[in-house]
Amino acid sequence: MRDPGDEEIRKLWDNTGVVPNRERRTNIYVFILDSQARFVHGFGGFPDGAINPSGHSSSQAAKYFRGEIEKGLRKLTVPDVQAPPSLRLPDVESGARVFVRTRGIGDRRGAPIVVEAVSMKSEEWDVLAHPSAQASVDAKKLSPWLRQIYPPGFNEHLYPWERIEGTLSLAPAGEKEGIRWAILRGEADLSTSEGSGRSMKVSVEAVLRYSTGEGKRPSMRAVVEGKYPRDDEFRGEILLPVQSAVESRPR
Repeated sequence: MRDPGDEEIRKLWDNTGVVPNRERRTNIYVFILDSQARFVHGFGGFPDGAINPSGHSSSQAAKYFRGEIEKGLRKLTVPDVQAPPSLRLPDVESGARVFVRTRGIGDRRGAPIVVEAVSMKSEEWDVLAHPSAQASVDAKKLSPWLRQIYPPGFNEHLYPWERIEGTLSLAPAGEKEGIRWAILRGEADLSTSEGSGRSMKVSVEAVLRYSTGEGKRPSMRAVVEGKYPRDDEFRGEILLPVQSAVESRPR
């Protein structure tokens, strides 16, 4: 059954002149409507009528988007409210914050950094309790944040990894004035459901800090790196470097 809104969307697509002929189409179009759902402005997803981001930096794309939105706002009755610019990263009361970016893409889509905040229960930190000697850690028990390390913005990979496998080592790394440290190091295999064929091996290196009175829960700073396999129309399979920083929240 078709959604009742499909016909209205089709009218925007066909009758506003925003979407060009099939040869010049991309997969991103923006339509700005007024409070009565009447079309006032629209534009394609990339500057200069391009059908992909190639040849434009992130700052150029942002400037283009902002300019087109401002054109639409001028056609609406919208109060001019000047608010100071602000940036607040996503956060959680207890968990981890994951920063991910993908490099090696010629059209620069990998330059932006995507930030995810992941809630974690106190018992999920137990696996990283300070060890008295070197110990093994099942990578699966780090899945709350490891599964978030995947390339953002790829149509074939829109959701976190489903399977985490591997073994890492957790070793004590000294103590001073009531503060103890440990090093987490190793590799993990990240993959989607069986049969899909998507997987990525990552290396993990983390420093954990344990303060007196904080129980088993440490503060953590980690670096995770891997190479994401992707099919390229001209070069076949390519490996794109994925880089991630992970920090415990709160610190």
